[in-house]
Amino acid sequence: MDGLFKLGGVFALCEAKWHADQLPASTIYSFLGKVGGKLAGTLGVFVSMGGFSEDTSYALSLGKAMRVILVDGDDVRAVFDASEGLTWHGLMEIKLRRAAQYGQIYYTWNSHKDMRDA
Repeated sequence: MDGLFKLGGVFALCEAKWHADQLPASTIYSFLGKVGGKLAGTLGVFVSMGGFSEDTSYALSLGKAMRVILVDGDDVRAVFDASEGLTWHGLMEIKLRRAAQYGQIYYTWNSHKDMRDA
């Protein structure tokens, strides 16, 4: 684990990978095992600066309780880009809402921005 933070009434364990390549679902399964061993209701946030393979969010959501939110490098850069006006807390709220409402655990800031601007 690389960190722990609280969002609303939920605690989230965070793991970050600074690889250039997209990560496969198998990497996130290992992290889910760690999250699964914690108190019920604990959320996992997995950050991959290189993003995730195309099948990752689909594979992770098939028939399983979704306990992880995926964050990519573009999301992280948007938080640190002052012109975006985005905070980590704001990003997490957008991602958690999308996951809760649509079951989409990998919803990027760029996708959100595109929908908002349309």
